Amino acid sequence: MSATDVHFLLNLRNQLKLYHWQTKIYARHIAVDKVLGELDTLIDSYVEIYIGKYGRPKVTGDNAVLRMHNLTDAGAQKLVKGAVAYMQKQLVAHLDTSQDTDLINLKDEMIGQMHQLMYLFTLH
Repeated sequence: MSATDVHFLLNLRNQLKLYHWQTKIYARHIAVDKVLGELDTLIDSYVEIYIGKYGRPKVTGDNAVLRMHNLTDAGAQKLVKGAVAYMQKQLVAHLDTSQDTDLINLKDEMIGQMHQLMYLFTLH
């Protein structure tokens, strides 16, 4: 896992938290809060397991800076869809399917949370 992956996971978590505070739709506020509770645990496990197996990534340069953006409801959906795409390609690009089943499982759980959030966004 590169520092880019750590940056991605932290940015995803923080952007969702900011959106949770900013949305004016109560159902979305509650939905994001629910998913963040699960996502925090999954991200923590993913990074800790990766570090246990491969060592600590060095966070430098652009990866040392988290930038936040105000999100509209449409922007939040775009963020979630983009996160799924990243997790399906870049996050797993360096993983060994026979040696990293633990990390792949956690990645799949994170994607499941993103898909559930997309469903919860449809509720009022």
